Amino acid sequence: MEGQTAGEVSYHPRMIWLTGQLAPDFKTIADFRKDNDKAFREVCREFVAL
Repeated sequence: MEGQTAGEVSYHPRMIWLTGQLAPDFKTIADFRKDNDKAFREVCREFVAL
């Protein structure tokens, strides 16, 4: 999933704009998810509830 997300960020203009021209690689995204697991899950839960 991280590799796919990294690819989406570097390919889609909307994602490039949202990330401020940053293009994180799969390791950066994986580390973020690992370091912020509880908060990441809560945001996903809230997003799905919308």
